[in-house]
Amino acid sequence: MRILDLIEDPNEGVREMNDEVLTILRETDDIELCESIKQGKFYQHNKKWLDETEGVHDWYDNAYGYNEEMLDPRMW
Repeated sequence: MRILDLIEDPNEGVREMNDEVLTILRETDDIELCESIKQGKFYQHNKKWLDETEGVHDWYDNAYGYNEEMLDPRMW
């Protein structure tokens, strides 16, 4: 198991400890390691955001009656 995989661990204590370890590791002079950690956190954050917002567009369309006329620039 990679330490970056623990970013999304269901146990909050594990996530907090993992974040502290990653913070310490980022303080090293190993640029490759720092970039890997930064990219891993960025990827996990974006994945979580995409998972949470999936289906919002469809919900909005259904709730507010979206149609192509709403995008007509002459309307504004």
